[in-house]
Amino acid sequence: MGRFRVVAVLVGFVLCAGFVTGTASHANALGGIAVYSISPSAGPASGGTTVTITGTGFTVGFDGRATGVKFGATDAVSFTVDSSYSITAVSPPGTGLVDITVDRYGSVSPVTEVDQFHYQELATTTTTTTTVAPTTTVAEPAVVAAIDATPAFTG
Repeated sequence: MGRFRVVAVLVGFVLCAGFVTGTASHANALGGIAVYSISPSAGPASGGTTVTITGTGFTVGFDGRATGVKFGATDAVSFTVDSSYSITAVSPPGTGLVDITVDRYGSVSPVTEVDQFHYQELATTTTTTTTVAPTTTVAEPAVVAAIDATPAFTG
């Protein structure tokens, strides 16, 4: 039994030491959740952009997966937790500049500059159709030379 106590103390020490040094894997083991980058960082206002979110704390243990992804106040159309460090999400329709946040059972990633997604309006093309009425052109009369093709018989 003494061995188990020593192991528990050493594990606790290693985790704390890892957290102090700021390594992502140890921060994840202690429950931290954060977004480090998103790609792409912009998409159309109509939504539908597939965004890769990189960070930490997206999974903890066997059942601790992220439970939600938001673009501003709106839920992602869909998302997949690829690993503890990567999520793929599809943007909903939106406008302006929003923060992408990840929720894991009530623990939400803090808002930072690196999680900002910019909705862009697509350039619109205006087509103008002009109808022109057909015109009639009258040609000048042509000069026609008359040729008498009657054979002249003399007899």
